[in-house]
Amino acid sequence: MDENLAVGWFPSEAPLNPVEEGCGFVVHAAEGENGELWARVGKQCLSAFRRLKNVHVYYVVALREQGAIYYAAADQKAHGLAAFPMMRPIAIDPFNKDEKLFAGVHQSALGQIGFRVDTRVQAVQVGRIPEFSTLFGT
Repeated sequence: MDENLAVGWFPSEAPLNPVEEGCGFVVHAAEGENGELWARVGKQCLSAFRRLKNVHVYYVVALREQGAIYYAAADQKAHGLAAFPMMRPIAIDPFNKDEKLFAGVHQSALGQIGFRVDTRVQAVQVGRIPEFSTLFGT
């Protein structure tokens, strides 16, 4: 198994394969390069970067009228991520048209042997962020 975390918005409460639907982030095993952060755009997952470190990461999936915008940050300076409270824009999905979405965190119990990025979910929060109601956040 190469994907051990999917977090975002999904068209059902318990998708059979959260990597293949919805608007969200996926943490993918990248063998010797630790993890790779993906964002689901349209009908595919696109790589944001490799060498994802084993640090606390904040993921934000801001829904728009159609699709979503993805942001991420780490609790410290880390490759590919902004240091919180700054948020790095990771991707924009202008394609998803699902009318009903459920917030979800999907985590595998088993991952790839030698995979160094262990995912542990410490908190989940769903809400409206008024600052994201601008042109690029709606």
